[in-house]
Amino acid sequence: MDKILEKYLADIQKYLGAMPTSEKIDIISELKSQIIEMQSEKAMTSEQIIKHLGSPKILASSYLGENIVKDDRFTLKKLMQIVSYWGLTSFGILVVIPCLAIISIVFVGCGIFVPLAAIFYLITSFFGYKVPFVQFRYFGETLSPVSSFFISIAMSVVLVAVAIICWKGMMSYIRAVNRKASFK
Repeated sequence: MDKILEKYLADIQKYLGAMPTSEKIDIISELKSQIIEMQSEKAMTSEQIIKHLGSPKILASSYLGENIVKDDRFTLKKLMQIVSYWGLTSFGILVVIPCLAIISIVFVGCGIFVPLAAIFYLITSFFGYKVPFVQFRYFGETLSPVSSFFISIAMSVVLVAVAIICWKGMMSYIRAVNRKASFK
């Protein structure tokens, strides 16, 4: 096993945190055997294996979740495991997913609205109308309708590209969490 996979397993062990040492050893042994199987039978590279298994933090949180529910007794250690598990899981649900979803929707809307406003500005200027609420300003200077149009097209492309990146990032995060939740 190469250094990349050794570091990956060390990260998982670190994220397992308060879990009993014997269980950590069992999990790491199980993962090592799965990794060796993926390397030998499926001829996967280290990068492909890590991509398949996903984030070490998310994988560790799925094991922490399983460890929490297998025993109903209350202990301070179990309480700490619950806090650790839900801290990792809820961050994505409460912060990552909503932020990426909102950013992608707003940026697509802006990517559509900005060129439409520029087209409106361009058309009204050709007919001699001055619409005070549609202006394109750059460092305090009002731009001409033609330059405003081309700059708005460039801005639109950038906004939509960022929206697509955010959306794909959110979907990748959701797939990773779902894959790790159903990993075992």
